Amino acid sequence: MLSLRYGVVNKGGSGYKIDLVVNFGDSPFVLDLQGQAQPLNRIVEYGVPKTYLGSDAGEKQSRGLDTSTAEDEEEKLQMALEKAFLRNVQTQDSLRSFSQYPPNIYRRSLCATVIQRAWRRHRGRILRQQLRQQQYAAATLIQRLCRRYLRKLRFKKEQACIIIQRNWRRKLFIWVALLRTKYQTSIPQMHHAATRIQRRYRQWALYKNSPVAAMYRRKIEDIIAAVNLICTWWRPIYQKIVERRALQKKHDAATSIQRVWRGHYLRQLLKPELRERLGVLGASIRKHRSDLAKYHGAFVLQRAWRNYQIKRVRSQKIKIRNMAATRIQSLWRGYWIRSHIHLRFSYGESVFLFGISKALKQCNYMLKLFKPTGIVCPKVAIIL
Repeated sequence: MLSLRYGVVNKGGSGYKIDLVVNFGDSPFVLDLQGQAQPLNRIVEYGVPKTYLGSDAGEKQSRGLDTSTAEDEEEKLQMALEKAFLRNVQTQDSLRSFSQYPPNIYRRSLCATVIQRAWRRHRGRILRQQLRQQQYAAATLIQRLCRRYLRKLRFKKEQACIIIQRNWRRKLFIWVALLRTKYQTSIPQMHHAATRIQRRYRQWALYKNSPVAAMYRRKIEDIIAAVNLICTWWRPIYQKIVERRALQKKHDAATSIQRVWRGHYLRQLLKPELRERLGVLGASIRKHRSDLAKYHGAFVLQRAWRNYQIKRVRSQKIKIRNMAATRIQSLWRGYWIRSHIHLRFSYGESVFLFGISKALKQCNYMLKLFKPTGIVCPKVAIIL
């Protein structure tokens, strides 16, 4: 409980001054402050004691004034006490004590608190170390069990792989034996064939992933796009052509029917003697059909021979014209050279070349070139 020592002093009815001395506990201080501090439960009981009221209030109560007026004054006094108490707590002007224990007991309590904290830390470290050891033991146990399980699982997998490999080798051996019996080929030859196939396939795969193949693929894609475009353009045209052909077949069939019907109708209209004469003419044509075929063959041969003769004469004419044109061109070139040779050569060089050309026409040997002419090629003066 909170014990208070307070006094009320009247200052001409203007207000009250309250001195508070605070003590926590049910008993007073060991060292009494001026011998006046007492417990709160002995002094205050939910209100202001009448013994500590002012002299005016005592006189009014002793005189038997109205109880309502006394209650109002008590209420005002209580509010004044609360305000003064709050003001004193906020300003902290008065001296306060927050402990009822002497210094030696406080030091013992503080030492006990330090010892307890140190002991709790020590116990905490021990518990944490024990917990860490338990966790490490649990992790070790889990790892040992996991390794044992993984070792067993790995052994099972290895055994399964060995069985699968053995069965696969047996299957390959049987397959190779069947191939040998089927193709009557030795294993080295089959290995050689397989090697060649693999080499070709690798070359093809390398070429497929090369830039050249990519370029050709792009070209092929362009060609395919062009083909698709052409097909898209050609399909309606072909459909129209097919429809036109079907319509033409219908027209041809109708024309044939009409022709047969007109022939029948015309034969019905013709006179009997005219029909007999036409029949005789048809029989004679059938009888002399072989002769007509021979004549037709002769006409074909004659036409082919005439075409051959025309072509041969035309080729001869073209050859003669080419020879004549060549002759004219050679004469013209000779004339042009002779007329313009003085522009390219000197007089002596031109006479010398003319003599050589004339001698070449008369003789085939180089030793006789200079005898008929008697001309020696002059020496050209070199001007430095």
